[in-house]
Amino acid sequence: MRPEPLEAATTPPAPVAPAVPDHPGEPGRMRRTPCTTDRRRRRARTALAVVTVAYLGFVAWLTLTPQPYDPAAVPLLDRVLALLQGFPPTAWITFDVVEFSANVALFVPLAVLLLLLLGPRRRWPVLALAVVLTCSIELAQAAWLPTRVSDPRDVVANTAGAALGIALVLAARRVRLRGAHDRALRTDGRRRA
Repeated sequence: MRPEPLEAATTPPAPVAPAVPDHPGEPGRMRRTPCTTDRRRRRARTALAVVTVAYLGFVAWLTLTPQPYDPAAVPLLDRVLALLQGFPPTAWITFDVVEFSANVALFVPLAVLLLLLLGPRRRWPVLALAVVLTCSIELAQAAWLPTRVSDPRDVVANTAGAALGIALVLAARRVRLRGAHDRALRTDGRRRA
């Protein structure tokens, strides 16, 4: 006698809770159920991870290619800097200032993306990761890219950019939480009245 094959143990999919009207008299206003909220958060985190990896690729392409600048852009940059040098209020803007500012600006979005991905409590690891990344870039430029100039000021500028990105996220978060707190107080006051 042959034993009957065992059916594969499958777990049924989690039931999707239907949207429930938040206010019975207002059919257009629906509150989100936990299932849809979790799904949206997962999609948002996945999209944020993809954007972060893409931006890391952009940083690598920008900093680790043999040619530091686009040859076609150099004459334009020279003309703009010469124009700025001829005007006394902007005479302080030199190539070094532009390069330092560009290095700061390069790491602001990176820190913002990493902090949004990892969470605001991980600000110190994000800053440490930015320092390690910029040091790695400068070491790679010194070791393998003779056409690039490894400069310790780039480490300072990139770290400053990461710190600025972290500060922006934390400030935006504080404003958002304060607004939510104020809305909650107003709502609580209406309920009591």
